[in-house]
Amino acid sequence: MFKNVVVLLVTLASFNLLAATFFVHNPEVSENEKSFDKTLKTLIIQSLENKKHQITNDSKASLSLKSTLLKLGDSYILTISKHSPTGVNSEKMKVKQIDDLDVVVDRVVAAVLSETTAKETLKIDTVTEQEKGRQTKRIEVTRQWMVGLGPVWLVNLGSTSAYNFVIGYVWGLDHNFDLNVKMDFSNAEGSSEAGTSLFTVGGNYFFNNDIHALYATADLGYGNAENVNKKEKSGWVSSLGTGMKFFRASSVNFAVEARYSTLFAKIENKTPSQFGFKVIVFF
Repeated sequence: MFKNVVVLLVTLASFNLLAATFFVHNPEVSENEKSFDKTLKTLIIQSLENKKHQITNDSKASLSLKSTLLKLGDSYILTISKHSPTGVNSEKMKVKQIDDLDVVVDRVVAAVLSETTAKETLKIDTVTEQEKGRQTKRIEVTRQWMVGLGPVWLVNLGSTSAYNFVIGYVWGLDHNFDLNVKMDFSNAEGSSEAGTSLFTVGGNYFFNNDIHALYATADLGYGNAENVNKKEKSGWVSSLGTGMKFFRASSVNFAVEARYSTLFAKIENKTPSQFGFKVIVFF
Protein backbone atom coordinates (compact mmCIF):
# COMPACT_ATOMS: atom_id res chain seq x y z
CA MET A 1 0.00 0.00 0.00
CA PHE A 2 2.76 2.43 0.94
CA LYS A 3 4.60 1.70 -2.33
CA ASN A 4 1.45 2.39 -4.31
CA VAL A 5 1.02 5.75 -2.58
CA VAL A 6 4.65 6.68 -3.33
CA VAL A 7 4.27 5.72 -6.99
CA LEU A 8 1.06 7.75 -7.21
CA LEU A 9 2.70 10.80 -5.66
CA VAL A 10 5.70 10.56 -7.98
CA THR A 11 3.41 10.19 -10.98
CA LEU A 12 1.35 13.20 -9.97
CA ALA A 13 4.49 15.24 -9.37
CA SER A 14 5.89 14.31 -12.78
CA PHE A 15 2.60 15.15 -14.46
CA ASN A 16 2.46 18.47 -12.66
CA LEU A 17 5.99 19.30 -13.82
CA LEU A 18 5.21 18.47 -17.41
CA ALA A 19 1.93 20.43 -17.21
CA ALA A 20 3.59 23.57 -15.80
CA THR A 21 2.07 26.67 -17.36
CA PHE A 22 3.63 30.06 -18.05
CA PHE A 23 2.43 33.62 -18.07
CA VAL A 24 4.48 36.01 -20.20
CA HIS A 25 4.48 39.60 -18.96
CA ASN A 26 4.57 42.51 -21.35
CA PRO A 27 8.24 43.32 -22.04
CA GLU A 28 9.92 46.46 -20.80
CA VAL A 29 11.75 48.14 -23.67
CA SER A 30 13.66 51.37 -24.16
CA GLU A 31 11.49 54.40 -24.88
CA ASN A 32 12.61 54.63 -28.50
CA GLU A 33 12.20 50.90 -29.12
CA LYS A 34 8.52 50.49 -28.25
CA SER A 35 7.87 48.94 -31.65
CA PHE A 36 9.74 45.83 -30.51
CA ASP A 37 7.61 45.03 -27.44
CA LYS A 38 4.95 42.97 -29.23
CA THR A 39 7.59 41.24 -31.34
CA LEU A 40 9.61 40.33 -28.26
CA LYS A 41 6.59 38.93 -26.40
CA THR A 42 5.57 36.88 -29.43
CA LEU A 43 9.06 35.43 -29.79
CA ILE A 44 9.14 34.44 -26.10
CA ILE A 45 5.74 32.75 -26.38
CA GLN A 46 6.81 30.91 -29.53
CA SER A 47 10.00 29.74 -27.83
CA LEU A 48 8.03 28.37 -24.87
CA GLU A 49 5.51 26.64 -27.12
CA ASN A 50 8.30 25.09 -29.21
CA LYS A 51 9.61 23.64 -25.95
CA LYS A 52 6.16 22.08 -25.31
CA HIS A 53 5.15 24.50 -22.54
CA GLN A 54 1.67 25.99 -22.12
CA ILE A 55 0.79 29.69 -22.04
CA THR A 56 -2.05 30.95 -19.85
CA ASN A 57 -3.13 33.99 -17.84
CA ASP A 58 -1.45 35.23 -14.68
CA SER A 59 -3.92 33.71 -12.22
CA LYS A 60 -3.57 30.17 -13.62
CA ALA A 61 0.16 30.12 -14.36
CA SER A 62 2.61 28.29 -12.11
CA LEU A 63 5.57 30.17 -13.60
CA SER A 64 6.04 33.51 -15.30
CA LEU A 65 8.62 35.19 -17.50
CA LYS A 66 9.53 38.86 -17.42
CA SER A 67 11.75 40.49 -20.02
CA THR A 68 13.54 43.76 -20.73
CA LEU A 69 15.18 45.00 -23.92
CA LEU A 70 17.51 47.94 -23.38
CA LYS A 71 19.39 49.78 -26.09
CA LEU A 72 23.09 50.22 -25.36
CA GLY A 73 24.86 52.17 -28.08
CA ASP A 74 24.36 50.25 -31.31
CA SER A 75 23.46 47.04 -29.49
CA TYR A 76 20.67 45.75 -27.26
CA ILE A 77 20.73 43.87 -23.96
CA LEU A 78 17.98 41.27 -23.56
CA THR A 79 17.22 40.09 -20.03
CA ILE A 80 14.65 37.40 -19.23
CA SER A 81 13.78 36.26 -15.71
CA LYS A 82 11.81 33.22 -14.60
CA HIS A 83 9.64 33.73 -11.52
CA SER A 84 8.56 30.67 -9.57
CA PRO A 85 7.46 29.89 -5.99
CA THR A 86 11.06 28.90 -5.21
CA GLY A 87 12.66 32.11 -6.45
CA VAL A 88 13.83 34.08 -9.47
CA ASN A 89 16.35 33.02 -12.10
CA SER A 90 17.48 35.43 -14.81
CA GLU A 91 19.86 35.51 -17.75
CA LYS A 92 20.89 38.18 -20.24
CA MET A 93 22.56 38.28 -23.63
CA LYS A 94 23.69 41.00 -26.01
CA VAL A 95 21.84 41.46 -29.30
CA LYS A 96 24.37 42.95 -31.70
CA GLN A 97 21.89 43.12 -34.56
CA ILE A 98 18.13 43.20 -34.16
CA ASP A 99 17.88 40.54 -36.88
CA ASP A 100 19.32 38.13 -34.31
CA LEU A 101 16.54 38.80 -31.78
CA ASP A 102 14.74 35.51 -32.48
CA VAL A 103 17.93 33.50 -31.97
CA VAL A 104 18.86 35.36 -28.78
CA VAL A 105 15.34 35.02 -27.33
CA ASP A 106 15.39 31.26 -27.86
CA ARG A 107 18.85 30.97 -26.28
CA VAL A 108 17.96 33.08 -23.23
CA VAL A 109 14.62 31.34 -22.70
CA ALA A 110 16.39 27.97 -22.81
CA ALA A 111 18.95 29.27 -20.32
CA VAL A 112 16.45 30.52 -17.73
CA LEU A 113 14.33 27.37 -17.99
CA SER A 114 17.32 25.08 -17.45
CA GLU A 115 18.99 27.55 -15.07
CA THR A 116 22.20 27.58 -17.10
CA THR A 117 23.95 30.35 -19.04
CA ALA A 118 23.14 31.52 -22.55
CA LYS A 119 26.62 30.42 -23.61
CA GLU A 120 25.79 26.84 -22.64
CA THR A 121 22.71 26.85 -24.89
CA LEU A 122 24.77 27.48 -28.02
CA LYS A 123 23.93 25.13 -30.88
CA ILE A 124 25.28 25.23 -34.40
CA ASP A 125 21.87 26.41 -35.64
CA THR A 126 21.58 29.20 -33.02
CA VAL A 127 24.75 31.20 -33.69
CA THR A 128 24.37 34.98 -33.73
CA GLU A 129 26.09 37.34 -36.13
CA GLN A 130 28.12 38.67 -33.19
CA GLU A 131 29.44 35.18 -32.48
CA LYS A 132 30.08 34.73 -36.17
CA GLY A 133 32.32 37.77 -35.99
CA ARG A 134 34.31 36.00 -33.27
CA GLN A 135 35.21 33.25 -35.79
CA THR A 136 32.03 31.32 -35.11
CA LYS A 137 29.73 30.88 -38.07
CA ARG A 138 26.32 29.56 -38.97
CA ILE A 139 26.63 26.18 -40.62
CA GLU A 140 24.24 25.59 -43.49
CA VAL A 141 26.31 23.86 -46.15
CA THR A 142 29.97 23.26 -45.33
CA ARG A 143 32.80 22.35 -47.66
CA GLN A 144 36.01 21.33 -45.96
CA TRP A 145 39.27 19.57 -46.63
CA MET A 146 40.19 16.91 -44.11
CA VAL A 147 43.60 15.56 -43.10
CA GLY A 148 44.06 12.86 -40.46
CA LEU A 149 46.84 10.85 -38.86
CA GLY A 150 46.99 8.09 -36.26
CA PRO A 151 47.95 4.52 -35.34
CA VAL A 152 46.32 1.49 -36.93
CA TRP A 153 46.48 -2.26 -36.31
CA LEU A 154 46.59 -4.47 -39.40
CA VAL A 155 44.79 -7.82 -39.30
CA ASN A 156 45.74 -10.90 -41.39
CA LEU A 157 48.61 -9.12 -43.12
CA GLY A 158 51.44 -10.61 -41.06
CA SER A 159 52.27 -7.30 -39.39
CA THR A 160 50.25 -5.49 -36.78
CA SER A 161 51.35 -1.95 -35.92
CA ALA A 162 51.14 0.65 -38.68
CA TYR A 163 50.72 4.34 -39.35
CA ASN A 164 47.54 5.61 -40.95
CA PHE A 165 47.12 8.77 -43.04
CA VAL A 166 43.90 10.06 -44.57
CA ILE A 167 43.12 13.00 -46.85
CA GLY A 168 39.72 13.89 -48.24
CA TYR A 169 36.93 16.38 -48.82
CA VAL A 170 33.66 16.87 -46.92
CA TRP A 171 30.28 18.26 -47.96
CA GLY A 172 27.95 19.13 -45.08
CA LEU A 173 24.33 18.49 -46.05
CA ASP A 174 22.79 19.86 -42.84
CA HIS A 175 23.51 19.91 -39.11
CA ASN A 176 23.24 16.11 -38.83
CA PHE A 177 24.60 14.68 -42.08
CA ASP A 178 27.68 15.14 -44.20
CA LEU A 179 29.21 13.27 -47.14
CA ASN A 180 32.90 12.69 -47.77
CA VAL A 181 35.32 11.22 -50.26
CA LYS A 182 38.80 10.25 -49.12
CA MET A 183 42.02 8.33 -49.63
CA ASP A 184 43.27 6.25 -46.71
CA PHE A 185 46.81 4.86 -46.50
CA SER A 186 48.29 2.51 -43.88
CA ASN A 187 51.92 1.38 -43.80
CA ALA A 188 53.45 -1.07 -41.34
CA GLU A 189 56.27 0.04 -39.06
CA GLY A 190 59.85 -1.01 -39.80
CA SER A 191 60.96 -2.66 -43.01
CA SER A 192 57.71 -4.53 -43.63
CA GLU A 193 55.82 -3.55 -46.77
CA ALA A 194 52.48 -4.64 -45.36
CA GLY A 195 49.76 -2.04 -45.61
CA THR A 196 46.58 -0.85 -47.28
CA SER A 197 45.42 1.90 -49.61
CA LEU A 198 41.71 2.65 -49.74
CA PHE A 199 39.50 5.00 -51.75
CA THR A 200 36.08 5.41 -50.17
CA VAL A 201 32.89 7.45 -50.33
CA GLY A 202 30.81 7.72 -47.19
CA GLY A 203 29.11 9.89 -44.64
CA ASN A 204 28.76 10.87 -41.01
CA TYR A 205 25.62 11.13 -38.90
CA PHE A 206 25.76 13.50 -35.92
CA PHE A 207 23.54 12.56 -33.01
CA ASN A 208 22.79 16.19 -32.06
CA ASN A 209 23.49 19.74 -33.22
CA ASP A 210 25.79 20.67 -30.35
CA ILE A 211 29.09 22.42 -30.95
CA HIS A 212 30.88 19.22 -29.84
CA ALA A 213 28.97 16.22 -31.20
CA LEU A 214 29.28 12.45 -31.31
CA TYR A 215 28.85 10.87 -34.74
CA ALA A 216 28.65 7.50 -36.49
CA THR A 217 30.44 7.01 -39.79
CA ALA A 218 30.28 4.50 -42.65
CA ASP A 219 32.13 4.22 -45.97
CA LEU A 220 32.15 2.04 -49.07
CA GLY A 221 34.82 1.96 -51.73
CA TYR A 222 37.67 0.12 -53.41
CA GLY A 223 41.06 -0.73 -51.97
CA ASN A 224 44.26 -2.70 -52.05
CA ALA A 225 46.08 -4.64 -49.32
CA GLU A 226 49.54 -6.19 -49.21
CA ASN A 227 50.93 -8.59 -46.60
CA VAL A 228 54.49 -9.12 -45.34
CA ASN A 229 55.08 -11.74 -48.07
CA LYS A 230 54.38 -9.09 -50.70
CA LYS A 231 51.17 -10.84 -51.70
CA GLU A 232 48.47 -8.33 -52.52
CA LYS A 233 44.85 -8.20 -53.50
CA SER A 234 42.34 -5.54 -54.53
CA GLY A 235 38.62 -5.45 -53.94
CA TRP A 236 35.65 -3.69 -52.44
CA VAL A 237 36.10 -2.28 -48.96
CA SER A 238 33.72 -1.11 -46.24
CA SER A 239 34.35 0.85 -43.05
CA LEU A 240 32.39 1.54 -39.88
CA GLY A 241 33.33 3.81 -37.03
CA THR A 242 32.46 6.44 -34.49
CA GLY A 243 33.98 9.72 -33.47
CA MET A 244 33.62 13.06 -31.76
CA LYS A 245 33.86 16.32 -33.69
CA PHE A 246 34.76 19.50 -31.82
CA PHE A 247 34.03 23.20 -32.51
CA ARG A 248 31.64 22.40 -35.37
CA ALA A 249 30.51 26.02 -35.70
CA SER A 250 34.05 27.17 -36.42
CA SER A 251 35.60 27.33 -39.90
CA VAL A 252 38.44 25.10 -38.65
CA ASN A 253 37.61 22.12 -36.43
CA PHE A 254 38.85 18.66 -35.57
CA ALA A 255 37.64 15.18 -34.69
CA VAL A 256 38.87 12.09 -32.88
CA GLU A 257 37.74 8.91 -34.61
CA ALA A 258 37.90 5.12 -34.27
CA ARG A 259 37.33 3.08 -37.45
CA TYR A 260 37.29 -0.56 -38.60
CA SER A 261 37.78 -1.38 -42.30
CA THR A 262 37.49 -4.71 -44.13
CA LEU A 263 38.62 -5.63 -47.65
CA PHE A 264 36.28 -8.10 -49.38
CA ALA A 265 39.11 -10.20 -50.79
CA LYS A 266 41.43 -12.88 -49.45
CA ILE A 267 45.21 -12.90 -49.34
CA GLU A 268 46.58 -16.37 -48.69
CA ASN A 269 43.08 -17.43 -47.56
CA LYS A 270 42.83 -14.60 -45.04
CA THR A 271 40.57 -11.55 -45.14
CA PRO A 272 42.60 -8.39 -44.48
CA SER A 273 41.24 -5.66 -42.26
CA GLN A 274 42.41 -2.86 -40.00
CA PHE A 275 41.34 -1.02 -36.87
CA GLY A 276 42.70 2.33 -35.81
CA PHE A 277 42.34 5.72 -34.20
CA LYS A 278 43.09 9.05 -35.76
CA VAL A 279 42.90 12.77 -35.19
CA ILE A 280 41.36 14.59 -38.17
CA VAL A 281 41.62 18.31 -38.88
CA PHE A 282 38.92 19.96 -41.04
CA PHE A 283 39.60 23.29 -42.76
